[in-house]
Amino acid sequence: MSAHIDENRIGVTGISLGGLTTTLVSYHPTRRDPRIKAAASIAGPSSSFSKTFYENADIPFLMLAADTDALVPYDVHALPVLDRVQRSSLVTITGGLIWASLRILVSCVG
Repeated sequence: MSAHIDENRIGVTGISLGGLTTTLVSYHPTRRDPRIKAAASIAGPSSSFSKTFYENADIPFLMLAADTDALVPYDVHALPVLDRVQRSSLVTITGGLIWASLRILVSCVG
């Protein structure tokens, strides 16, 4: 399979704590993987990370979150991403659950 990997087009995504891992592997100042060219966090906790933290990499970042998420509150973790991450986008599942977000992602991929 390695012959089919384009090292210039590597992205990473994760759900919940996997979303947190996505953020760490993409932006951590000493542990990030420089091969990563895009990141998507699905309901990943992000309130611990400052704007300065996200300046460690200049890659596109997508946060996918439900505005009714009780475990990873939207106003605390998802909404601030737009101000903290320079090249960020936020997709909000209004009135839904994170599992609905996952179903949307899967339908987009194939």
